[in-house]
Amino acid sequence: MIYKPCRDITLHEAIEEYLERQVATGAFRESTAANRRLELCRFADFARKKGVTAPHKTHKNLVTAYLGALKVTNGTKRTIMAVLSAFYDYLVDEDLVLENVLESLPVPKSPPPEADFLNEEELQKFFQAVVDTSSECVVDRNLLVVTCLAGLCLRVSEVSGLRLQDLDISSRPGAIRVHRKGGKESRIPLNEEIRDLLDRWLEKREDWAGKASPWVILSTRGRKLSVRQIQTMVRKALEHAGLVKRRMGPHLLRHSGASRYLMDGTDVKTIQALLGHSNLSTTSRYVHTTAKALEKAVGSFPSFVRHN
Repeated sequence: MIYKPCRDITLHEAIEEYLERQVATGAFRESTAANRRLELCRFADFARKKGVTAPHKTHKNLVTAYLGALKVTNGTKRTIMAVLSAFYDYLVDEDLVLENVLESLPVPKSPPPEADFLNEEELQKFFQAVVDTSSECVVDRNLLVVTCLAGLCLRVSEVSGLRLQDLDISSRPGAIRVHRKGGKESRIPLNEEIRDLLDRWLEKREDWAGKASPWVILSTRGRKLSVRQIQTMVRKALEHAGLVKRRMGPHLLRHSGASRYLMDGTDVKTIQALLGHSNLSTTSRYVHTTAKALEKAVGSFPSFVRHN
């Protein structure tokens, strides 16, 4: 028996319908939908070159050929397969295909990534590079930003989005209120060094255009310092310091801070609270240890063997 879909539609049309629904229901942001559109349309273009334009005409071998033609890592292929599988689930629900052809395909193995964080020596190089690559008028601001990323393990969006009303500095060293994902809030204490950086920046901020703005961190034009501007600043300092990692941006500093706390003996539950994670399993991806730390841990284990 030949399968016949409930209606005639092309792959490209189905992609647009799928993305419109995801955005309308709040499942996707516009930026997410744009990224998914690029990925799904790339597959649809490949299928069209193979003479396939309708969803129900696609098959496992077509998807396999598409994945084989991609010059990407296994990790990226896993991501692409997840995107395609979610789309095919929609096609099944809409009775546009008989089955999700991705379900029978083996997922490519991807080795766990190597620890990607800055050690103490590298952090020192990075902070010096921030000073070296910052003009005098923004050096205090930039040091405050990277210290919030590494020392408080904040997300770049959380640093960019800090408001003056989020500062609790009536006493020393004070604290900040951080607006987390999912509408949650956390109160993160400051230490004396971070408080000094904050005080220096707030004093300098009084002479800036836009000082009446609600945002703590301002650009030189008096506007909120954007996520992209912070990303550029961090990458510039990393490159200046000669530090090359898989992730050359603010997230690297967040990883580095969490790993440093772990190596200093901070318990994982505390690090979880600092990172603002709901699940401990998420935190485990952010904290890394080193061979030296393992050697120290094993070396500290007491001997229970009695010699005659």
